[in-house]
Amino acid sequence: MPSLRTAFLLSAVVLLSACGFHLKGTQGALSYTPDTLYLVTPDNRGDLALVLRDYIDAQKITLLKQGNDALTVVISDIDNRRIEKAMGNNTDRTREIELNDGFVATISRDGVVLGTRRISSQTSIEYASNTYLGNSEEEREAHIRLMRENADKLLRFISAVGKP
Repeated sequence: MPSLRTAFLLSAVVLLSACGFHLKGTQGALSYTPDTLYLVTPDNRGDLALVLRDYIDAQKITLLKQGNDALTVVISDIDNRRIEKAMGNNTDRTREIELNDGFVATISRDGVVLGTRRISSQTSIEYASNTYLGNSEEEREAHIRLMRENADKLLRFISAVGKP
């Protein structure tokens, strides 16, 4: 019986890896990481700018104060949506808050646009309407988590299009 179980588990792993499935956070190393980067955000002191800077700094990428000939990333069209909706039947009183955070990233070098992409993530918070009192801390933590996911997606986009 153990060999049948082992064979089943091995076949499941092979099938999942063959279709391109990866557990979240287990992606391989980036194929290209720039040494320096010039980051432009609409609000340099906002949460998104701070999360992006921290994430980029953690990757050992030096953020420049001026663009000059460096790889430049311009963040625009920041979108933070909150949609509240009822779930189940009317007597259930279960509600859900859907959070969508995103932005448009444009990557350029020497004034030449290398790529533009909308980067976004979403999550939801489920609660009973008689117990939820607008827990803004839980929503804030969810937004920060989404910003970190988007920062990871941004670095993967930079890796894909920014290589000289």
